[in-house]
Amino acid sequence: MKSENFIGIISVVFLATGQSMAAPSYDYDEENKVLTISGTGSASNGGYTSATSVLIEDGITSLNQNAFRGTALENVTFAKDSALTSIGQYAFLGTNITSIDIPDTVTSIGGAAFHSSKLKSLTIPDSVTSGNLGCEGCSQLTEVTIGKGVTSLQDRAFKGTALENVTFAKDGALTSIGQYAFQGTNITSIDIPDTVTSIGGAAFHSCSKLTSLYIPDGATIGGNAFAGVKISDLSISATQLENYLKAGGGFLDNPDLVKIKCTSGNCKEILETYGNGKYAAYGARVRYGSVKNGDGSTTYFDDDGNIAYYKGKRIYTIEEANAVTKPQGNIFKLRYK
Repeated sequence: MKSENFIGIISVVFLATGQSMAAPSYDYDEENKVLTISGTGSASNGGYTSATSVLIEDGITSLNQNAFRGTALENVTFAKDSALTSIGQYAFLGTNITSIDIPDTVTSIGGAAFHSSKLKSLTIPDSVTSGNLGCEGCSQLTEVTIGKGVTSLQDRAFKGTALENVTFAKDGALTSIGQYAFQGTNITSIDIPDTVTSIGGAAFHSCSKLTSLYIPDGATIGGNAFAGVKISDLSISATQLENYLKAGGGFLDNPDLVKIKCTSGNCKEILETYGNGKYAAYGARVRYGSVKNGDGSTTYFDDDGNIAYYKGKRIYTIEEANAVTKPQGNIFKLRYK
């Protein structure tokens, strides 16, 4: 009886294992360099690394880690009724693909899946709820749309890309932006979703074209998150403004007019507190600018961060009543008698 039971157990394990070991099949058109992957289960390149196009049919449920890494792949097409649920780590790393329509059945994307590829645009479907959107080194990537299911952007997610536009789903679930996530990109503006509670260190470091920024009130901001940017249009709460100035933040590092929209609280009080030299000492280095307060009024400040107020065609600082304007277009620049 013992040996029969043992054999029975072995048979069950073997059967279960056999059932789970579904295999894909590979059909390669060498002349046209087209690879068709059919069957079921988890797929890779099947050893056909010279294929420039791949068609992934509906039975394939996942792409293995390194599935097409370093291959000659330029085009990838998924069946309309694709059952794909996951894309493994480094799956398209270093490939020549310029675009990809990720099926809305995919729920997971592995780290660095598109690293150093030639993607020009990328849309993450709402179905993706876990994984990392690793596009570091995609030097031609200019546009990204983040679906509502994504909860985090990994460290270095878009570092080294040519990213100009990033769109977040309005009803998204994003809670964190990793360190260096957008470092050195070409984005000019970004409205960080209100759901974000953490912005990693150097997340937007050296984004020299970033001029318009909205920071949600509940987000913690890592060191140097906005260092090297030249914000001219900032939406921020008084609490966030104070916290960031205390931390030595640099998003006000702008030689021209700085416009601040205070989303809550009294930014005027914060600027007064950190004005008179302290303001610049905390890393702001603003020459002159203005802040729109929560009550609708506007506060102006001068080269040293001293609070000023505007009346008629003159700007008066609190400490220097003899300061006069030197208009340059729509910019008010102070000089002293």
